Amino acid sequence: MSRDYWVSAIEWIVIAGIVAIDVGMAHATGIGVDANGAWTYGETVALLILIWPATLLLTHVTGFAKDAAFLSEIPGKFFAYIAVASVLEYYLATSPAPLNDGLLIDSDHALGFDWPAACRWLAAHPAVHPFLAYPYFSLATECGVVVAVIGIFYPRRARRFVTALILSSILTIPLLWFFPVGGPFATFHDIGLPRSCFSYAYIGTRDYLAMRTHAYPAIPVAKMTGIVAFPSYHATCAVLLTYFLRGVPVLFPIAVVFNLMMLLATPFIGGHYLTDVVAGLAVAAATIYGIERIEAGFPAERVPLWRAAPKPEEA
Repeated sequence: MSRDYWVSAIEWIVIAGIVAIDVGMAHATGIGVDANGAWTYGETVALLILIWPATLLLTHVTGFAKDAAFLSEIPGKFFAYIAVASVLEYYLATSPAPLNDGLLIDSDHALGFDWPAACRWLAAHPAVHPFLAYPYFSLATECGVVVAVIGIFYPRRARRFVTALILSSILTIPLLWFFPVGGPFATFHDIGLPRSCFSYAYIGTRDYLAMRTHAYPAIPVAKMTGIVAFPSYHATCAVLLTYFLRGVPVLFPIAVVFNLMMLLATPFIGGHYLTDVVAGLAVAAATIYGIERIEAGFPAERVPLWRAAPKPEEA
């Protein structure tokens, strides 16, 4: 069995393992999963997963697009992982460990970042807010665009997209249990700062604190929001999405600018400490290192369609 098949098998095992942890956490916490309104999403994920073996059978019988059959696995695996990992995030938010916000506030001060001053500046310049909010809330759309582009022009990268998702989240999700934080909205909201400074974070903070106090009898799957955590996963994604588009004319420089804006938005729109962002960058670097090690020894990936393939003597 090739290395690619082993990596794929391990990824599915990780997904199955997270399902088992979710079930165990539901039993241990007494908090169930409310799937009302989520059936359509679940049915879609199931369909996307089933497309993969159907495509493998079709390409095996016809021989058509056989080398690209693995691409049909990506959507199902991606959405399946997102679904089970998102539920796990909520369960890990029930950690009894004390919050570590004081440590991160001190760290931000050491970096020269003044939260009240920064938020008041943002409130005084409302025109800046939409320019920060748009890239932050476009993460899911950007993921879809990036997968589509690299699936066409750099298919080996598409194979590693879900790998990067799993590697990076494994480095972040467990910290919800071992190093919980409430986030700057929970810390600073009572000193008169405008809510626009944390336009999204107050929702995630509300859900986080509700899970931490076991206020939810069940996790509302259809209404789940991102939970603010250390490190910032938006910061990690900003780097990884740019990394996957490297070498793509036009789109790569756009991705650099767009994802720099996402990084700037992460503290304010997402309600992350600056230290969260720095740690998210470190997670991205570790993930890229892991991807490079997995890909070591494979032949050069296919060049874009608009670029002529190198001659044998030039390769």
